[in-house]
Amino acid sequence: MKEVAFLGLGRMGGPMAANLHAAGMVLRLWNRTRSKADAFASSKPGTTVFDTPSDAATGADAVVSMVADDEAAWTVHTGSHGVLGADPLPSVVLECGTISPAAAQALAAEAAKRGVLFLDAPVSGSIDAAERGALLFMIGGAAEGVQRAQPLLAALGSDHVHFGESGQGAMVKLLVNGVLHAYGGAVSESLTVAKQAGLDVGDVYHLLARSAAGAPMLQYREPQYLTPDAPVTFTIDLAHKDVALLRDEAQKLGVPTTHLDAHQQALGAAKNAGYGPRDMADLWRYLSEQEGEP
Repeated sequence: MKEVAFLGLGRMGGPMAANLHAAGMVLRLWNRTRSKADAFASSKPGTTVFDTPSDAATGADAVVSMVADDEAAWTVHTGSHGVLGADPLPSVVLECGTISPAAAQALAAEAAKRGVLFLDAPVSGSIDAAERGALLFMIGGAAEGVQRAQPLLAALGSDHVHFGESGQGAMVKLLVNGVLHAYGGAVSESLTVAKQAGLDVGDVYHLLARSAAGAPMLQYREPQYLTPDAPVTFTIDLAHKDVALLRDEAQKLGVPTTHLDAHQQALGAAKNAGYGPRDMADLWRYLSEQEGEP
Protein backbone atom coordinates (compact mmCIF):
# COMPACT_ATOMS: atom_id res chain seq x y z
CA MET A 1 0.00 0.00 0.00
CA LYS A 2 1.64 3.22 -1.20
CA GLU A 3 -0.77 6.14 -1.60
CA VAL A 4 -3.24 6.94 1.16
CA ALA A 5 -5.87 9.66 1.30
CA PHE A 6 -6.21 11.10 4.79
CA LEU A 7 -9.28 13.17 5.62
CA GLY A 8 -9.55 15.30 8.76
CA LEU A 9 -6.48 16.71 10.49
CA GLY A 10 -8.00 17.30 13.90
CA ARG A 11 -6.44 16.65 17.30
CA MET A 12 -6.21 12.91 16.61
CA GLY A 13 -6.08 13.02 12.82
CA GLY A 14 -2.92 15.10 12.60
CA PRO A 15 -0.72 12.65 14.55
CA MET A 16 -2.27 9.70 12.72
CA ALA A 17 -1.47 11.21 9.32
CA ALA A 18 2.08 11.94 10.49
CA ASN A 19 2.55 8.28 11.43
CA LEU A 20 1.38 7.11 8.01
CA HIS A 21 3.90 9.47 6.41
CA ALA A 22 6.64 8.20 8.74
CA ALA A 23 5.78 4.65 7.65
CA GLY A 24 6.64 5.62 4.07
CA MET A 25 3.16 6.15 2.68
CA VAL A 26 2.46 8.96 0.22
CA LEU A 27 -0.27 11.15 1.66
CA ARG A 28 -3.11 12.78 -0.24
CA LEU A 29 -4.73 15.20 2.19
CA TRP A 30 -8.08 16.88 2.56
CA ASN A 31 -9.15 18.98 5.52
CA ARG A 32 -12.19 21.19 5.96
CA THR A 33 -9.83 24.10 6.66
CA ARG A 34 -7.34 23.90 3.81
CA SER A 35 -4.71 26.10 5.47
CA LYS A 36 -4.24 23.47 8.17
CA ALA A 37 -3.58 20.79 5.55
CA ASP A 38 -1.18 23.11 3.70
CA ALA A 39 0.76 23.74 6.92
CA PHE A 40 0.93 20.00 7.62
CA ALA A 41 2.07 19.17 4.09
CA SER A 42 4.83 21.79 4.16
CA SER A 43 6.84 19.60 6.53
CA LYS A 44 5.97 16.24 4.96
CA PRO A 45 7.79 15.73 1.63
CA GLY A 46 5.70 14.13 -1.09
CA THR A 47 2.39 15.10 0.53
CA THR A 48 -0.28 16.71 -1.66
CA VAL A 49 -3.32 18.69 -0.53
CA PHE A 50 -6.62 18.48 -2.42
CA ASP A 51 -9.74 20.60 -2.45
CA THR A 52 -12.27 17.79 -2.00
CA PRO A 53 -12.41 14.31 -0.46
CA SER A 54 -13.13 12.90 -3.92
CA ASP A 55 -9.98 14.45 -5.39
CA ALA A 56 -7.90 13.18 -2.49
CA ALA A 57 -9.31 9.66 -2.82
CA THR A 58 -8.90 9.44 -6.61
CA GLY A 59 -6.03 7.08 -7.30
CA ALA A 60 -5.37 6.34 -3.62
CA ASP A 61 -4.96 2.75 -2.49
CA ALA A 62 -6.91 3.44 0.69
CA VAL A 63 -8.69 6.20 2.57
CA VAL A 64 -8.44 6.95 6.28
CA SER A 65 -10.99 9.42 7.63
CA MET A 66 -11.25 10.94 11.10
CA VAL A 67 -14.37 13.09 11.32
CA ALA A 68 -16.59 14.20 14.21
CA ASP A 69 -20.05 12.74 13.62
CA ASP A 70 -22.59 11.10 11.32
CA GLU A 71 -23.28 14.24 9.32
CA ALA A 72 -19.60 14.84 8.62
CA ALA A 73 -19.10 11.18 7.68
CA TRP A 74 -21.98 11.25 5.21
CA THR A 75 -20.67 14.42 3.62
CA VAL A 76 -17.10 13.18 3.35
CA HIS A 77 -17.98 9.78 1.93
CA THR A 78 -21.19 10.22 -0.06
CA GLY A 79 -21.55 13.96 -0.62
CA SER A 80 -21.34 15.64 -4.01
CA HIS A 81 -17.55 15.67 -3.69
CA GLY A 82 -17.27 12.62 -1.46
CA VAL A 83 -14.88 9.70 -1.43
CA LEU A 84 -17.28 7.39 -3.26
CA GLY A 85 -17.23 9.75 -6.25
CA ALA A 86 -13.52 9.14 -6.81
CA ASP A 87 -12.34 7.66 -10.11
CA PRO A 88 -10.58 5.32 -9.76
CA LEU A 89 -11.89 4.35 -6.35
CA PRO A 90 -9.75 3.20 -3.41
CA SER A 91 -10.04 -0.46 -2.44
CA VAL A 92 -10.68 0.12 1.27
CA VAL A 93 -11.96 2.98 3.42
CA LEU A 94 -11.46 3.29 7.17
CA GLU A 95 -13.71 5.67 9.09
CA CYS A 96 -12.00 6.22 12.42
CA GLY A 97 -14.36 8.82 13.87
CA THR A 98 -17.06 8.02 16.42
CA ILE A 99 -20.27 7.56 14.44
CA SER A 100 -23.49 5.65 15.02
CA PRO A 101 -23.72 1.94 14.11
CA ALA A 102 -26.59 2.75 11.73
CA ALA A 103 -24.48 5.30 9.86
CA ALA A 104 -21.60 2.84 9.63
CA GLN A 105 -23.87 0.15 8.20
CA ALA A 106 -25.43 2.51 5.67
CA LEU A 107 -22.06 3.86 4.55
CA ALA A 108 -20.72 0.33 4.15
CA ALA A 109 -23.73 -0.54 1.99
CA GLU A 110 -23.16 2.51 -0.22
CA ALA A 111 -19.47 1.66 -0.57
CA ALA A 112 -20.27 -1.98 -1.44
CA LYS A 113 -22.39 -0.81 -4.40
CA ARG A 114 -19.18 0.62 -5.85
CA GLY A 115 -16.98 -2.34 -4.94
CA VAL A 116 -15.28 -0.56 -2.04
CA LEU A 117 -14.70 -2.20 1.34
CA PHE A 118 -15.78 0.16 4.13
CA LEU A 119 -14.67 -0.39 7.73
CA ASP A 120 -15.95 1.39 10.78
CA ALA A 121 -12.64 1.56 12.64
CA PRO A 122 -12.88 3.94 15.59
CA VAL A 123 -9.98 4.19 18.00
CA SER A 124 -9.34 4.27 21.72
CA GLY A 125 -6.39 6.22 23.08
CA SER A 126 -5.14 9.65 23.97
CA ILE A 127 -3.47 12.17 21.70
CA ASP A 128 -0.18 10.87 23.07
CA ALA A 129 -1.15 7.36 21.97
CA ALA A 130 -1.98 8.71 18.50
CA GLU A 131 1.44 10.37 18.32
CA ARG A 132 3.16 7.13 19.37
CA GLY A 133 1.16 4.99 16.93
CA ALA A 134 -0.30 3.11 19.88
CA LEU A 135 -4.03 3.40 19.25
CA LEU A 136 -6.44 0.50 19.78
CA PHE A 137 -8.81 -0.05 16.85
CA MET A 138 -12.32 -1.48 17.15
CA ILE A 139 -13.38 -2.68 13.70
CA GLY A 140 -16.61 -3.60 12.00
CA GLY A 141 -16.81 -4.76 8.40
CA ALA A 142 -15.63 -7.49 6.05
CA ALA A 143 -12.60 -9.55 7.07
CA GLU A 144 -11.15 -8.92 3.61
CA GLY A 145 -11.16 -5.19 4.35
CA VAL A 146 -9.36 -5.74 7.64
CA GLN A 147 -6.72 -7.76 5.82
CA ARG A 148 -6.21 -5.05 3.22
CA ALA A 149 -5.94 -2.45 5.95
CA GLN A 150 -3.15 -4.24 7.84
CA PRO A 151 -0.35 -1.84 6.75
CA LEU A 152 -2.46 1.12 7.94
CA LEU A 153 -3.34 -0.52 11.23
CA ALA A 154 0.30 -1.42 11.87
CA ALA A 155 1.40 2.18 11.29
CA LEU A 156 -1.33 3.72 13.43
CA GLY A 157 -1.98 1.36 16.30
CA SER A 158 -0.63 -1.11 18.79
CA ASP A 159 -3.54 -3.52 18.36
CA HIS A 160 -6.93 -4.00 16.75
CA VAL A 161 -9.98 -6.18 17.35
CA HIS A 162 -12.35 -7.17 14.55
CA PHE A 163 -15.84 -7.43 16.03
CA GLY A 164 -17.60 -8.65 12.91
CA GLU A 165 -20.13 -7.02 10.61
CA SER A 166 -20.40 -3.34 9.77
CA GLY A 167 -21.51 -1.19 12.69
CA GLN A 168 -20.07 -3.44 15.39
CA GLY A 169 -16.85 -1.45 15.69
CA ALA A 170 -18.91 1.72 16.02
CA MET A 171 -21.04 0.10 18.72
CA VAL A 172 -18.04 -1.00 20.78
CA LYS A 173 -16.56 2.49 20.53
CA LEU A 174 -19.77 3.93 22.00
CA LEU A 175 -19.53 1.42 24.86
CA VAL A 176 -15.95 2.46 25.59
CA ASN A 177 -16.81 6.14 25.48
CA GLY A 178 -19.91 5.61 27.59
CA VAL A 179 -17.76 4.19 30.38
CA LEU A 180 -15.15 6.95 30.01
CA HIS A 181 -17.72 9.73 30.06
CA ALA A 182 -19.55 8.24 33.04
CA TYR A 183 -16.22 7.95 34.85
CA GLY A 184 -15.34 11.52 33.92
CA GLY A 185 -18.71 12.65 35.25
CA ALA A 186 -18.09 10.89 38.56
CA VAL A 187 -14.66 12.51 38.83
CA SER A 188 -16.18 15.93 38.10
CA GLU A 189 -18.82 15.49 40.79
CA SER A 190 -16.19 14.31 43.31
CA LEU A 191 -13.93 17.28 42.62
CA THR A 192 -16.89 19.64 43.01
CA VAL A 193 -17.73 18.13 46.39
CA ALA A 194 -14.06 18.34 47.39
CA LYS A 195 -14.00 22.03 46.49
CA GLN A 196 -17.16 22.75 48.49
CA ALA A 197 -15.75 20.81 51.46
CA GLY A 198 -12.65 23.02 51.51
CA LEU A 199 -10.28 20.30 50.36
CA ASP A 200 -7.38 20.90 47.99
CA VAL A 201 -8.68 19.74 44.61
CA GLY A 202 -5.22 18.84 43.34
CA ASP A 203 -4.51 16.66 46.37
CA VAL A 204 -7.85 14.90 45.99
CA TYR A 205 -7.25 14.35 42.29
CA HIS A 206 -3.81 12.83 42.88
CA LEU A 207 -5.22 10.60 45.62
CA LEU A 208 -7.96 9.40 43.26
CA ALA A 209 -5.34 8.58 40.63
CA ARG A 210 -3.40 6.44 43.14
CA SER A 211 -6.44 4.79 44.68
CA ALA A 212 -8.56 1.82 43.68
CA ALA A 213 -10.65 4.35 41.72
CA GLY A 214 -7.66 5.33 39.58
CA ALA A 215 -7.67 4.83 35.82
CA PRO A 216 -5.23 5.68 32.99
CA MET A 217 -7.44 8.62 32.01
CA LEU A 218 -6.55 10.39 35.27
CA GLN A 219 -2.89 10.21 34.35
CA TYR A 220 -3.00 11.65 30.86
CA ARG A 221 -5.84 14.11 31.51
CA GLU A 222 -4.44 15.65 34.68
CA PRO A 223 -3.69 19.02 33.00
CA GLN A 224 -7.26 19.34 31.76
CA TYR A 225 -8.70 18.70 35.23
CA LEU A 226 -6.26 20.80 37.25
CA THR A 227 -5.16 23.60 34.90
CA PRO A 228 -7.93 25.91 33.65
CA ASP A 229 -6.08 26.98 30.49
CA ALA A 230 -4.79 23.53 29.49
CA PRO A 231 -5.24 22.54 25.83
CA VAL A 232 -8.64 21.12 24.93
CA THR A 233 -8.36 17.44 23.99
CA PHE A 234 -12.02 16.32 23.96
CA THR A 235 -14.90 18.75 24.08
CA ILE A 236 -18.11 18.69 26.07
CA ASP A 237 -19.91 18.95 22.71
CA LEU A 238 -18.36 15.66 21.57
CA ALA A 239 -18.97 13.95 24.91
CA HIS A 240 -22.64 14.99 24.76
CA LYS A 241 -22.88 13.58 21.22
CA ASP A 242 -21.30 10.26 22.23
CA VAL A 243 -23.54 9.78 25.25
CA ALA A 244 -26.62 10.58 23.17
CA LEU A 245 -25.63 7.99 20.56
CA LEU A 246 -25.04 5.26 23.14
CA ARG A 247 -28.28 6.13 24.94
CA ASP A 248 -30.18 5.78 21.67
CA GLU A 249 -28.60 2.38 20.96
CA ALA A 250 -29.34 1.13 24.48
CA GLN A 251 -32.96 2.21 24.25
CA LYS A 252 -33.36 0.43 20.91
CA LEU A 253 -32.26 -2.75 22.68
CA GLY A 254 -34.54 -2.17 25.66
CA VAL A 255 -31.67 -1.58 28.09
CA PRO A 256 -32.28 0.88 30.96
CA THR A 257 -30.14 4.00 30.71
CA THR A 258 -30.37 5.57 34.16
CA HIS A 259 -26.72 6.58 34.38
CA LEU A 260 -26.54 7.69 30.75
CA ASP A 261 -29.66 9.81 31.18
CA ALA A 262 -28.21 11.63 34.17
CA HIS A 263 -24.86 12.23 32.53
CA GLN A 264 -26.42 13.42 29.28
CA GLN A 265 -28.47 15.88 31.29
CA ALA A 266 -25.36 17.23 33.04
CA LEU A 267 -23.41 17.55 29.78
CA GLY A 268 -26.40 19.17 28.09
CA ALA A 269 -26.69 21.75 30.86
CA ALA A 270 -22.98 22.56 30.59
CA LYS A 271 -23.29 22.80 26.80
CA ASN A 272 -26.26 25.16 27.07
CA ALA A 273 -24.25 27.32 29.48
CA GLY A 274 -21.58 27.85 26.80
CA TYR A 275 -19.21 25.10 27.87
CA GLY A 276 -19.63 23.06 24.67
CA PRO A 277 -16.25 23.93 23.08
CA ARG A 278 -14.42 23.47 26.37
CA ASP A 279 -12.71 20.27 27.47
CA MET A 280 -14.96 17.64 29.01
CA ALA A 281 -12.88 17.91 32.20
CA ASP A 282 -14.36 21.39 32.60
CA LEU A 283 -17.62 19.76 33.58
CA TRP A 284 -16.45 19.98 37.18
CA ARG A 285 -15.82 23.71 36.80
CA TYR A 286 -19.33 24.11 35.44
CA LEU A 287 -20.74 22.13 38.38
CA SER A 288 -18.73 24.28 40.81
CA GLU A 289 -20.20 27.40 39.29
CA GLN A 290 -23.67 26.05 39.94
CA GLU A 291 -22.74 25.95 43.62
CA GLY A 292 -21.66 29.58 43.63
CA GLU A 293 -17.96 28.97 43.05
CA PRO A 294 -15.99 31.15 40.58
